[in-house]
Amino acid sequence: DYTGAMRLGLAREAVSRIGTPVSRTGTRRLDDFNRVSAANNLGNALMRVDKFAEAADVLTGVLAAAKQVYGNEHQNTLAATTNLAATYSVQGKLAEAEELQVWVLEASGRVNGKEHPGTLNATTNLAGTYSEQGKHEEAEVLQVAVLAVMTRVQGKEHRDTLGAATNLANTH
Repeated sequence: DYTGAMRLGLAREAVSRIGTPVSRTGTRRLDDFNRVSAANNLGNALMRVDKFAEAADVLTGVLAAAKQVYGNEHQNTLAATTNLAATYSVQGKLAEAEELQVWVLEASGRVNGKEHPGTLNATTNLAGTYSEQGKHEEAEVLQVAVLAVMTRVQGKEHRDTLGAATNLANTH
C-alpha cells in the first residue's frame, strides 16, 4: 500500500543518511543508537510491504548491533529479537522464531518480571508460534497463564483480558 511504501522510502533514506549499525569495539556513541533505530525502522518497513527475506537480513544485523550497543537484555534488544522472530514466523521459519521467542520470554521474565506487559506479550507470541506448529497443549498452557494474570491484574472486563481470552479460545 501507499503508506507502507512511503514508510519504506523514508526508512531507506534515513539509513542512507546516517549509515547502518557497524560492529566494533569501544565506547557507544549517540550515532550508534540512531543507526540501530533507523535500521530497525527499515526492517519493520520492509515487513509492512511483504519484503520478508530482505527484512530478515536487515533485522539480523539490527539484532547483532543492538546486542553490542545496548547489551543482551536491554528493552531495545528484546524488541529487535521480537521483530526478527516475527519475520521468521511469517516466512514459515517457525523453529527459528520459536528459539528467539523462548529467549525473549526468558530474558523479559528476568529483566521485567513475569507479570510485565512485555513478558506477557512475549508469552502470547510464543503461544502463537506453538499453535502454528501444532503444539496446541503447550500453547494452551501459556495462554491460560496469560489470561490468569490479566484477569487478576486488569480485571475480567478489561480489553487486554478479553484479548487474552480470545487468544486462548483461538489456540485450537
